[in-house]
Amino acid sequence: MNGYRAGRIFMVNGDTVTGLISYQSDAELATGCSFKQTKNGKARFYGTEELKGFQLDQEGRVFHKASLYLKYRYKSLFLETLVNGKISLYDWVDKTTGATLFYLKKQGDTTLVDLPFEQTERLVDNGYTRLYKTICTTNHQDSLMKYMQDASALFPEIKKIVTPTPSNLAKLVSHYNETFASHDAQEASVAVSPKPRRDLGLSITPGIAYTNFMPNLYVQSYSMDGAFLSVCFTRRSKTVFFNAGYFQSFFSKYNGRSYWSSGYRHLEKIPVNVEYRLHLNYIQPRFCFGIDTYLTNGNVYCDVAPSLGLVIRINKLMAVSILSTYNFGPQDMSFDISTEETKNPVITVFAGLQVSF
Repeated sequence: MNGYRAGRIFMVNGDTVTGLISYQSDAELATGCSFKQTKNGKARFYGTEELKGFQLDQEGRVFHKASLYLKYRYKSLFLETLVNGKISLYDWVDKTTGATLFYLKKQGDTTLVDLPFEQTERLVDNGYTRLYKTICTTNHQDSLMKYMQDASALFPEIKKIVTPTPSNLAKLVSHYNETFASHDAQEASVAVSPKPRRDLGLSITPGIAYTNFMPNLYVQSYSMDGAFLSVCFTRRSKTVFFNAGYFQSFFSKYNGRSYWSSGYRHLEKIPVNVEYRLHLNYIQPRFCFGIDTYLTNGNVYCDVAPSLGLVIRINKLMAVSILSTYNFGPQDMSFDISTEETKNPVITVFAGLQVSF
């Protein structure tokens, strides 16, 4: 959940300042943090130019600045320390792709070594069926075995890591440090920091929708007010969301004039969808697919609902949300043959102010 939590920042001049840090997604924390010294103090964003790192005290999460060679140039980012020991493990989340990238560093070295990994969808034909199958590379296993070549007993454990994750890599590196590193207290492996991987991100978006849904021949269009509730299941990158909403008409357009909704003109809409969002700085394209349900005068209409839209960030907690939904032709689910039903495509445009928690 968003909000400020106890922490400290490590300034480039060597000073350490305690206070409160805004708890954002891992992708956002990779670029810096919003910090204030007191609960009622003024928050300020600190980036890589001012900080060597920062720490969330209660969660036990520590981020250190590192210079990475990305897309033909060096870029400074904050990497989270997952394990600290003879071999240290770090990770960060790419805000553009949502991918988690891992890095290793041996004690005494100054260079981070990236852990390569890719997975692709390939069409597999076994002679009977043609199915898409996820193919994972094994480059990460080769890199781990080379990096831990003095610990061949761990090779079977490395082979089991088909897809690298913070938990399975931290377990492996900790095992290496505890078993094969020196027993000197300074070289002992530090316990893996507890990471709230399942911490949900919530947001609510009140706004106005406009639809040309026509369940009868009299009403030509509706304006509706309501809200979306969004739950983020991938807090590390904030790319996949589950959205549910409720809207009701407050006026309708009839014969070219607008009227307050009443009687047969009243309309309710319940959209439910799954969203994938791209993170391109402050402008975030969104793609949704789900089901829209319309309720009017006791009749129920349903249809699939692909959607396209944008989220335009104002700050860490607020954004403007725009979404356009297309229904191919909502079908009357009441199965009343006396009820007139629409077969026409329906377009709904929504705009609102998103507030995250």
